[in-house]
Amino acid sequence: MNIFSVEMIFLLLLFSSASVFSQSTETDYYKLKQRYNILSEKDGVLKLEDKLTAKTIVKTKNINNIPSDYNFDLIVDLRTIDTSQYSSIYSLWSEIPIGSSMPLRIADSNYDNRKELYGAYYNENYSFNPSYVIYEINKNGSYDSVYKYPDNLGWVWKITDLENDGIYESVNSTFSEILSWYLTILSTDSIIGYPVKIKSIYDPSPSNGQPVRINLHDMDGDRYPEMIYYLDGSGDSLILGNSNQIAKYNRENHKLELVYQNRPPTYYTSGFAFGDFDSDGKENISVGSILGEVFIYEYVDGNNYNLIRIDSLPISNAYISTFTEDLNSNSKPELWIGGDIYINGVGSTVYYIYEADGNDQYSVVYTIAVIGVIPFYAYNMFPADIDNDGLDEVILCLDQHLLVFKNKNEGFELYYINSNELANHGGVYYSATAADLDGDNYPEILICMDQVENNRAKVFSKIYKKTGTVGVNDKIIEKTFYLLSEAYPNPFNPSTAIKFIVQKEADVSIVVYNLLGQVVKILLSENVRNGEYEIKWNGTDDNGNKVSSGIYIINMITGNFNKSIKTVLIK
Repeated sequence: MNIFSVEMIFLLLLFSSASVFSQSTETDYYKLKQRYNILSEKDGVLKLEDKLTAKTIVKTKNINNIPSDYNFDLIVDLRTIDTSQYSSIYSLWSEIPIGSSMPLRIADSNYDNRKELYGAYYNENYSFNPSYVIYEINKNGSYDSVYKYPDNLGWVWKITDLENDGIYESVNSTFSEILSWYLTILSTDSIIGYPVKIKSIYDPSPSNGQPVRINLHDMDGDRYPEMIYYLDGSGDSLILGNSNQIAKYNRENHKLELVYQNRPPTYYTSGFAFGDFDSDGKENISVGSILGEVFIYEYVDGNNYNLIRIDSLPISNAYISTFTEDLNSNSKPELWIGGDIYINGVGSTVYYIYEADGNDQYSVVYTIAVIGVIPFYAYNMFPADIDNDGLDEVILCLDQHLLVFKNKNEGFELYYINSNELANHGGVYYSATAADLDGDNYPEILICMDQVENNRAKVFSKIYKKTGTVGVNDKIIEKTFYLLSEAYPNPFNPSTAIKFIVQKEADVSIVVYNLLGQVVKILLSENVRNGEYEIKWNGTDDNGNKVSSGIYIINMITGNFNKSIKTVLIK
């Protein structure tokens, strides 16, 4: 294979997502200096920082070139595709003045049936620090700004329920002059509220590393998510720098604790994906390397993980990945890995879809080539059932384009493409996500983007709705909401508390059963007004007798809502 390592081609590709070459070297170098700080350059590897969003990327300039007759299962050529044939599938629904280099975080943390959007609000100057805010969709389908985080709190990496108690936490990047960058966990005093109160901080390597690319996933099957991230920095004598790390949440002291760290043999990896890739009952994490290698971590037991290298691909910067649940209906889930390549000299990305042949054994079953873009701004991929047919599509955001792939027979087809109409006006896509914002069961697509002209910037997000679902001016569909949280403490002795929410006045029944299905105690059976409640069980039956230690089921029924949780009484 030929290697393209000419720096000028690399720089040209920074600014030409739809085509490989642009007008002049001087113009493109000026654009590079406008958009990026060059943090380092060594052995063909560049580390760049976007001046606007502070996003850092690490990419090699040494990218393979393969012939145009290389056999791919699906080819999408961005240089020639007629995007107008897809334009009727989605239409612009709304625009909001928040965004960033990462997808907006979306949740309904206060359980009012209106989604919140967590993102960054920028003013119109080019170089500045944004404000991080919460916007909430209102009854009319537009958005209200409901909260602004303190200035030292940065990007909201994740909204999650760390304690599995129905109370949401947010994980925010935070800066201080003393500790530099670290993470702050925010929560609320009650189930109904925004996560804005400091609960704990996490700083695995003060002043010598910043946790980035934060993800949360239950790796060990205990129903509580671990935090998986990359530590960007040198680390120290105890903390491995430039490594993939896992922290576990301690529910006793409400703090995250580092339990695993590993640096793969290749210097730089990125692109986490999560799931049981080989269907062996053990969760996996995948990462791709700057050289095109594919690594998988598999949970073993306790805080132990195995690292295996499953492949070495011809692509470079293999950072684009996702996991899907058996889209081709052959009882095997799929792992997607994508990265950069030249196809007959044209900058492109190629995606390899893996299925497991057995325990820790994988093979490529399908390939997709997207010709005409090597991405530097947007390169995220995720599954979502955007057409509400019960099967996920795969959404891919690449610089100036958003593509949606749909399963077709045993392969895939391009279902939708959206190209940036502001590409010739200084604008780029940064990321995309999807969520059902208005309650019609069809997820909207949200694209974070910017527009930079005359040294002035506008960062915002466009929201696209599937055509023919709900009109642009239609109001939010109201739904009745109920919630039963996990008991706490659990295990317990002598008593445990159960929180629940009733959004609308209703008859509510909460009953404790043993494992034989026999009623142990009726905790509640009455009409309840809307609101948030807490009841306690002291480990007795309906006659006031102490019950034996063991596992008990607590079941809540109201209307069509029926949910059970487990609790353990210890003595």
